[in-house]
Amino acid sequence: MNCVLATENEKLREEVKKWVQQAVNTQRDLDESKRKRLELEKENDSLNTEAIQVRKKNKRLLRNIANLHEEIEAKKTAMGIEVL
Repeated sequence: MNCVLATENEKLREEVKKWVQQAVNTQRDLDESKRKRLELEKENDSLNTEAIQVRKKNKRLLRNIANLHEEIEAKKTAMGIEVL
């Protein structure tokens, strides 16, 4: 009887070891997933900041182009008046 109980006890210990290892692995996987998520969020924030800067630069360039276009049109008009 003691031998049977000892064998069952050993089987239970092995089963518990497996469960503990699975729990440890699951926690490790969760920690790794959290770390990757935070890393991706940080990278996303960086890309969003960069995109905002590019949009601001594009707006500034478009304003400069519009201003240059107005200056050219004004000079054309002035030159047309001088020729007359």
